[in-house]
Amino acid sequence: MQPSRQSIEAFIQRFKKGDCTPEEINLFRKWIAEADFLEAEKELTPEVLESIKARTHQQLMQQIRSLPAAPVRRMAILRKYVAAAAIVVTMGAAVLLWYIKSRQGVSAAQSLSSLSIIDNDQHVVRKITMPDGTIIWLNRNSRLEFDNQQYNHTQRYVKLSGEGFFEVTKDASKPFIVETGNIHTRVLGTAFNIEAYQHESEIRVSLVHGKVALEDKAKALTALLAPNQTMRYSRQTKDWQLSPMAVNNINAWTTGALVFNELPLEEAIERIGDKYHLTMVYDKNLLRNKRITATFTVNDWQSALHNVLFVHGLNFSLKQGKVTITK
Repeated sequence: MQPSRQSIEAFIQRFKKGDCTPEEINLFRKWIAEADFLEAEKELTPEVLESIKARTHQQLMQQIRSLPAAPVRRMAILRKYVAAAAIVVTMGAAVLLWYIKSRQGVSAAQSLSSLSIIDNDQHVVRKITMPDGTIIWLNRNSRLEFDNQQYNHTQRYVKLSGEGFFEVTKDASKPFIVETGNIHTRVLGTAFNIEAYQHESEIRVSLVHGKVALEDKAKALTALLAPNQTMRYSRQTKDWQLSPMAVNNINAWTTGALVFNELPLEEAIERIGDKYHLTMVYDKNLLRNKRITATFTVNDWQSALHNVLFVHGLNFSLKQGKVTITK
């Protein structure tokens, strides 16, 4: 059991006066050796503990110098016990530092070993079945992360970068949460699509059926998404807006189609270039403030690009492996 604050203060006062018995010092040393530092682990960092260790040693040495005059033999005994107490405190802090570092190391290792990372760098869509039966389609150049040990315990938590279509198994006791930067999408059981490519200007969440709660962690804002609605979140302005879903089959990309759901034109062109391994050359001013809504199921990139550009009065030419977009 740890001594009370009052008893520690009383001990320090008697210690300064040279009135402590060897038994009391031994008792104090025993408390330091047996103190439960588990709670302190949550608040004390190694840097703070090093500072405490240094201050404790300094204070003990000051207390030695401030002791009242005493017979030589008694003073030698007191100095011996003070030095012993200083060593105990220093060793205790060092042991505590080792304990915290080892716990942090174990925790980090456990977290790393239980973390599942699925990178889809292939040219096909990946279908993933989660432990709870939820099905996730992961588009090209996309990543999914989740903790094997924590998933489906009290909640089902995943992180997405890129694009994914989710068919979530209903479980009222364990909400399904998708993290995409500041935006967290929370559901119980539903089907929805998320576009969150790191290099694109927006995050888009589109609901097919069910209910979805959206939360902006940066601004502490929430909103409910209705079926056939899309939320567009600007990475630059941190603002979002809800609008009707512009395409009928938002998940057509899971079978190989190109789906542009009110997508900025520049990003649509880059998606075509990425899918068909093309180098796209253009003046950004030609594409600024233009969007495209379309679904292409053909594998002919030239037809898809022509239709995307034709709507905005643009054209393209192919020369030496480069696609140049002009007015």
